[in-house]
Amino acid sequence: MWKKTENEYAVLSGYPRDEGDMAKDKLYESPMICTSQILSRRDRYILRNIPGWAPMRSGPVRTPYVGAGLIFAKAHAIQNVPYDPYFRYLFNGEEFDLAMRFFTHGYANSCNSPNCVYSL
Repeated sequence: MWKKTENEYAVLSGYPRDEGDMAKDKLYESPMICTSQILSRRDRYILRNIPGWAPMRSGPVRTPYVGAGLIFAKAHAIQNVPYDPYFRYLFNGEEFDLAMRFFTHGYANSCNSPNCVYSL
């Protein structure tokens, strides 16, 4: 899948499909992060990725989002774009930070389609 990007700086990411999503009605669809949402004041107005379902394609699809459930790239991606040292203990929001940092360092964020990893 990564080879299909034909890009040394490609980053494949997304959320793995759940075992329950293997039903026939979802067989030809792949989870893709389509949009984001600002959480409530109680949650400190943090952004959150919102996955949706998209028809499967023959290869990866470029996207502005990074899903921390699955990140696949060459090792130099983490060497060149390490986790932000100023965001210690960050969980909600790390995906947006990574997406922006990958993009501004020349990496191409993509969603893997068809899905290649499942979660049990």
